[in-house]
Amino acid sequence: MKKIISIFILLLSACTCMAQYHVESPDGEIRVDLQSNKGRKGASKFLVPTKMTMKVSCEDKQVVSNEIGLTVKSEGRRYAFGKSDIIRANKGENMVEHPDMQDTLLADFSGRYNTLLLATDKGMLLEVRVYNDGVAYRFRVSGYPTDYKILEVCDVFPDEKPIAILGTFEGDYLFPWRTMKVQVADNGDRRKKKITTITKSPAQKGGSRIVSWRDALSSVSVGVSVSMDNGDTWGDIGDIHHFRADFTYKYIYGGISVSSCSEIQYIPWGDDFWPFDGVIAGIDSWGLGVRGGFCLPVQNGYEVWSFIPYVATSMMHLHQHGKVRPDFKPLDMHNHWLVGPGVKVQLAHRKDVMLGAGYEYQFFTDKKAPKGMHTFSVSIGKMF
Repeated sequence: MKKIISIFILLLSACTCMAQYHVESPDGEIRVDLQSNKGRKGASKFLVPTKMTMKVSCEDKQVVSNEIGLTVKSEGRRYAFGKSDIIRANKGENMVEHPDMQDTLLADFSGRYNTLLLATDKGMLLEVRVYNDGVAYRFRVSGYPTDYKILEVCDVFPDEKPIAILGTFEGDYLFPWRTMKVQVADNGDRRKKKITTITKSPAQKGGSRIVSWRDALSSVSVGVSVSMDNGDTWGDIGDIHHFRADFTYKYIYGGISVSSCSEIQYIPWGDDFWPFDGVIAGIDSWGLGVRGGFCLPVQNGYEVWSFIPYVATSMMHLHQHGKVRPDFKPLDMHNHWLVGPGVKVQLAHRKDVMLGAGYEYQFFTDKKAPKGMHTFSVSIGKMF
């Protein structure tokens, strides 16, 4: 009996892995399908929503098939429309709106329409209207007790512009309509009818914009870097590798780095130079570094670019490996200090994964040390 129940549950799960909602135009020529895809999260046996897809068909020809959704951040947590459970689905048929109440963005549509309303358990509602000559949709966010950020809005219709960070809001927020006019060219042969679309939305903003302090996000990243000396005062001392961690809070940037103990050079007899004169041994190095600067986040569609100029300072500690040999001197000047400018660029594309790359040049404060150190770095992190 238990096996039969288990098989039944598996079959039921397989059948419900994609919940569908649909609405058609009053004449039945245009159809909108909303598919809530579901999958298992981690090792869980239960299916959870993963994303929602909108498909628009006209005369049985598919016009649009894209993800639809938005992401809201409230009290440190992210909520995505496509990953939320649908708790209510309402339909309305042959509806008509009074001319005085009609939104200007819907002025291109005529006649009656059918509508579908989907509400999630995370305070997000989607309204879809299907006319005989097009489709319109809009979101509503409500029920959040404190201010919240809208981090991402998908681009569904052709030529629609995606949004990475819409802004910070308090109370309910009603999105403007996004519309797609569907035009069918009649060439006298139904099989040769050409379907074209015209998309309109006030959310389409070209170019880039600087993300305001209130809307800006924070980030944490980890990475590696390699440093190479500039100048032949110490000869070829070899590359120095670092582990680093960086963070940003809105417009503020900070970072630390650590280079583990490793041999950087061997000083042979007869070819010594300060501070290695009279020393014959392997020289180990380890170091610590700190960084502080300014982060400028720039939004372009889904992408958020962060340009980070900063000042870095670090300490290089040199240590003589092994015992001092007879007739030779111990290493002098163990600590060397460096300071200089740097720049880092970070890119977050959708979701919250972030990639970064940077360069800095630090000058030695010792007069007899090399001129400085070139440092190149790469990192990966999370934006939240």
